[in-house]
Amino acid sequence: MGIMVRSYRAPQIAARVQPGQFVEAALPPAAQTFLRRPFAVFDADPKAGTISLMIQEAGAGTRWLVAHPEAELDFLGPLGQPWRLPEKPAEALLIGGGVGAAPLLLLARALPDCQVVLGAQNLDQLVARAYFGEGANTHYCTDDGSFAHHGFVTDLSADLIAQ
Repeated sequence: MGIMVRSYRAPQIAARVQPGQFVEAALPPAAQTFLRRPFAVFDADPKAGTISLMIQEAGAGTRWLVAHPEAELDFLGPLGQPWRLPEKPAEALLIGGGVGAAPLLLLARALPDCQVVLGAQNLDQLVARAYFGEGANTHYCTDDGSFAHHGFVTDLSADLIAQ
């Protein structure tokens, strides 16, 4: 099961989405799915009018999305209550593993002084790394030790909290 990031044209959503919100995607009839699929908005570019979703191939719907990267989707969104951001700068520790990193990119951009811990089973599944980049406030771990800290995000997070 791979994890990938795909961008879609959705100018109205890209212009309004806030950290913590999601979209629901209706797949075309060829996908033979009936219900919309919810996805956290991983990234948004209001100028380009695009949103990016982190997709993990897990069932029929996501398998179809992975196999049809150029498909146009019908989105509802942005949905859900955005995260409440502190009024004053505050320390924050954002933790995500695998597709759990999806809602954190927009939040990390809104909280410039935060620490971020991202993990995955292995380096290939650590796709968020290309977006978060490298830096003193970004920490990575892999379950198999193929990149950075060998272990779980909870272990590395506990070390950072102790510091």
